[in-house]
Amino acid sequence: MKSFEAELQTRFPQFVPFDSERNTRTWSWKASPDLVFFVTVQAFVRLDQFVVEVSWAETEEFPWGAIGHVNVDQPRGRERLGLFWKSGPDEPVWDVCPEKSARMSEYLEAVCEGNTASIPADPPMAQILPRVLPLVRDAMDKFEEYGMPLFHRVAEAHGIAIGSRTT
Repeated sequence: MKSFEAELQTRFPQFVPFDSERNTRTWSWKASPDLVFFVTVQAFVRLDQFVVEVSWAETEEFPWGAIGHVNVDQPRGRERLGLFWKSGPDEPVWDVCPEKSARMSEYLEAVCEGNTASIPADPPMAQILPRVLPLVRDAMDKFEEYGMPLFHRVAEAHGIAIGSRTT
């Protein structure tokens, strides 16, 4: 989460910390008195994965009930970033340890079939840590490619000018 925050603050300094829970952090950008944008990173610690959400609201309250709503004309919306480019049945996630994810899928399949299986072991941290920053940077690239343009469309639909495409 620290890598994500550092990268977000470097590339999009208009976002400030908003809320933090155990495995979730949210930043907000008050683009106007009537429009707030949010970026949330949620870590799935046991799976060594994370997802990013983008959302907006006409108030400073986080739009909890708006998941799946991305109509820019609406007063609030929220969606997982990966769903903006998803091409298959699975939601894209950033996976720090894809080999563990594959073994976990095999484990779950075996258990569902009534077979005995062992939970896969975690790889050494020295193997995982170098993967984090490139994944975070990819998430920021995707946020710049899909999230910020969405925020600009929302602002435009609400009659608010927010500057260039990356700010």
